Amino acid sequence: MRRTFSPSSFFALFKIIKESRPDILHTHSSIDSWLVSVIGKFLGVPIVRSRHISIPVRNTFPNTLIYSSFPERIITSGEAISEIICGLPGVAAEKVVSIPAGVALRRFDFNISGDGIRREL
Repeated sequence: MRRTFSPSSFFALFKIIKESRPDILHTHSSIDSWLVSVIGKFLGVPIVRSRHISIPVRNTFPNTLIYSSFPERIITSGEAISEIICGLPGVAAEKVVSIPAGVALRRFDFNISGDGIRREL
């Protein structure tokens, strides 16, 4: 997928999604969001959109559709990104969920041996 709309990518994805019948479709970039969201809406498959970067989203139509109309939920990797997304027209705050990146070091005991899990894996 080199650009937002590629007929060959669109039809290849359409065929894969129609045949595999997934429960949800999860997109991460603008290019896959456009292609997969249109296909998902057409086939009735719910869309989840992730946003990992804090670069502002251009508040233009049809750009805002990949946040306001297509996805059932939007996952961001931080509260600042959620605020950007919630500021777009038509985006309901209740469908935006922030899951911060990183590890809460205080939740893990580094004195516990990892040998057992390493053997299992």
